[in-house]
Amino acid sequence: MDFIPFTALVGVLGVMIGAWLNSFLTTRRERWNLRLKLYTALLEGLNEAKETMQLILVLEVSDPGYVGDSEPTEAATQRREKRKELGTRFAQAVQRVRQTASVAQILLEKNALSSLDKLKREQQDSEPFISYFPPFDRQVRALIRTQRLVVEAARRELGLRRFTDRSLWARFTSFLESLECTCQARNMSDWESVALERWGSAIEWIKGSGPFALVAPCRALTVTLWDSEERAEEERLLINRTGCGGKCNWSLHAIIDLRED
Repeated sequence: MDFIPFTALVGVLGVMIGAWLNSFLTTRRERWNLRLKLYTALLEGLNEAKETMQLILVLEVSDPGYVGDSEPTEAATQRREKRKELGTRFAQAVQRVRQTASVAQILLEKNALSSLDKLKREQQDSEPFISYFPPFDRQVRALIRTQRLVVEAARRELGLRRFTDRSLWARFTSFLESLECTCQARNMSDWESVALERWGSAIEWIKGSGPFALVAPCRALTVTLWDSEERAEEERLLINRTGCGGKCNWSLHAIIDLRED
């Protein structure tokens, strides 16, 4: 009986183990790349939905109809067309997020998937409001929260905290930057940063400090921040009587608790 030389046996085993290891690593690499694509698609969709909702808010705040003014026919037509365009963009972004989430069920982290499920339920809920502003705020707030949770899950699952590959990190830069306050260079309170992140360019001016935001979206969005809901309510009743400046519709004034996530 011929014996296979020991060195040859070791060589064969080495080739077999190497092939298995290469296959295993390839599978892990493919999974990792697929997760990266899924997280990227989710973040793109969430970012597009958030920014589009903020643009819709800018359009709504400037609508003269909310304060009883008329608008020239041509301007009114342009506003309707812009609303329709932005509404379509928002619906498409939300649809991309939902489609990606359905594909990602067996691959992505449980926390990321549960945050997406919660977002879907919140978007389907319908609650009566006197002012148009709270529903917009609720949508933007939910998108920001979900985006933050998905980014955290991506960092954990993809190991981005441990990577030093700048090109890899650059693929996420646009999404991570969207979660940071665009006005960090300014000296502002934390709650002012939260308000600016949430309502962006719709804000005409903002002042005060505290987690309770009194918003007056009457042709221009003004925001005052208060330490307590009682103080914010006192100010709301005051501007209901005296007006918030220029054209005013008291039913639009609302108090938003910025602590709600």
